[in-house]
Amino acid sequence: MRVKARYQASETLNFAVDLALLNNQNPNPGIQYDLLSRSSSASVLWTPKFAKRMLLQGSYSRSTIRSDITYIAPQFFERERSLYRDNAHTVDGRVDFALPGSASMAPRLSLGGAFFWSSGSRPTQHYQPLGTLNAPITRSISWISEWRYHGFGESFYGFEAFRTHLITTGLRVSR
Repeated sequence: MRVKARYQASETLNFAVDLALLNNQNPNPGIQYDLLSRSSSASVLWTPKFAKRMLLQGSYSRSTIRSDITYIAPQFFERERSLYRDNAHTVDGRVDFALPGSASMAPRLSLGGAFFWSSGSRPTQHYQPLGTLNAPITRSISWISEWRYHGFGESFYGFEAFRTHLITTGLRVSR
């Protein structure tokens, strides 16, 4: 089941909600499968009139998954149980500014990021701030640069954790 709703509170303020539910079982004695997945998110987009050169976007998501299934372990052909649980939260936000310049050729600067954390079978944290600069050179060519940081960590599997900076730059050519 899935439900989506949008509401435009004013010309400059929009809200959205998304809810999803998946409940699946197979009680067959050879399988005994049980899956429950729930997710909900809410977002806001604000483009204030008094600041025609700015927009603000933010969202929050919450999800839960529970999986329980029996399977045959290949080593000894015995039944094993696989139980997985995860409860996650994601917060995302971005501010977009049009820098001084002509209306059609104004450079844009975006600042924001996302943070994800979960608990359950594999607790995880992922921090991802970012910054983007889009500078038009001509009407059909723009120079785009982006900085993004990834900070990823797991409580149980620390060897999978990593931290890195990613810088991307290039030209965008359009018609």
